[in-house]
Amino acid sequence: MRRRSFLSLAAAGGIFSAGGRFSFVSSAQAAIPGTVTWGGAYLLDEGTTEMPHTKAALAMNASSSPTGQSANKALLDAIRSVDWSTADIDLRAGMDKQQTRYGMVFGLSRESVLQSGYRPSEDATAFNLRLTGYNIVYDIMDRRIIATFAVRGRYFAALAGDVGISALPGLYFDLLANKKNTGSIARFMTDLALAYEYDIKYRGRNFRYIETSTTEFGQVASDLIGLDPDQYGEELALVATTAFSEKLKVPVIPYQKTTAVNRRMVREMTIVASSGDSPLNTALPLGEAQIGIRLINHGWEFQETDVELQGRMKTGQLKSLQNKSLVDFNQVEVTLGARIEIQIFEIDGGRPIFTQQFFGQWAFLEYADPDFQMNRKSRIYLLHETLLDRAFDAILNEDMRGQLYDGLSIQKKADEAYYLEALSEDWNVLSEECAEVASLLPRAFGT
Repeated sequence: MRRRSFLSLAAAGGIFSAGGRFSFVSSAQAAIPGTVTWGGAYLLDEGTTEMPHTKAALAMNASSSPTGQSANKALLDAIRSVDWSTADIDLRAGMDKQQTRYGMVFGLSRESVLQSGYRPSEDATAFNLRLTGYNIVYDIMDRRIIATFAVRGRYFAALAGDVGISALPGLYFDLLANKKNTGSIARFMTDLALAYEYDIKYRGRNFRYIETSTTEFGQVASDLIGLDPDQYGEELALVATTAFSEKLKVPVIPYQKTTAVNRRMVREMTIVASSGDSPLNTALPLGEAQIGIRLINHGWEFQETDVELQGRMKTGQLKSLQNKSLVDFNQVEVTLGARIEIQIFEIDGGRPIFTQQFFGQWAFLEYADPDFQMNRKSRIYLLHETLLDRAFDAILNEDMRGQLYDGLSIQKKADEAYYLEALSEDWNVLSEECAEVASLLPRAFGT
């Protein structure tokens, strides 16, 4: 099911059913001319009910955590283990307001449990998790946010046996604080974050995700799987925000649900550092965005191939799984196709800068028994995430742009493959729009 068949189907309306120290740099060397105090990780919304496992992970102490220390202590130790002078930042901890002018914290915005399912053929429980947030640098004296970089943590692993959701707080602790986990927030802070450009002054425009809209076809697709398109649009907003900031390595104004009426209202971000000894608690106004990002969700379709069911079972597992029927091991071939449109535009006046559609296809095997399947929403989320990562990467990466233009095939494993494609019919138009977005990106003033 390549893009042409999907597009024709959509048009017709059819669908299938602390041992270290920070390294210091001088003010003359630093991009931010002064010490920057690390204030820890915290929930952007302390009252949220949508991040129970992350909240539980942050509440763990030395006696209850998997490592014998709190998440913030583990995160602090991780950050202390690297040389922040390579990022032109004099990053320190435990300083009061008389000793520092700038602060850095990590604000956590959303957790997503994409998979928490038992795999009978492996006698293991697979977890696929996300944790999104913002690495925030701000001026304490002037009450001004310098930059917010959107970040996501990723976790995919299988634990032996039929493990329940009680494991999730510990897994989110790992996702937050374990620097050995390549997808963790700690790993980002000790690796990727050092490659970002930090400066007290940025040139270029401020970007902000504005909204997600859903077409009629997308509404039908949502209805068929019982998905609320507005709620899913909020998740897409964070996926797009993190993909944009990560792939382009630029600050972005944190996403908050907006309308045309209130988009220009002054909004504040509350900084409540939870390291235990931080003086950085404050409220800061968010900056004004000049450039908006919007996604149009054109919907999706699932197709199950009418083939003979395939049985999978590891040798010696029949005894351990004697209460399971052999049908549990049967799998079917599924193909998911989805189309999205990325619009980047001037907020005042609405002048379009970038308007491009992208098609994604994911072919995979899954268990025939619904009890052991990853839910449909998570499948859609992962395909959209993969597509948006490549689409935003293509803005600066001409090689990736060319691959998408020609059609990019990604073989994940023997029974799983992606096909991604930019739907533009004109290479020059696509490249010109990418170049204009690139020219407007916020960059450190000295670069």
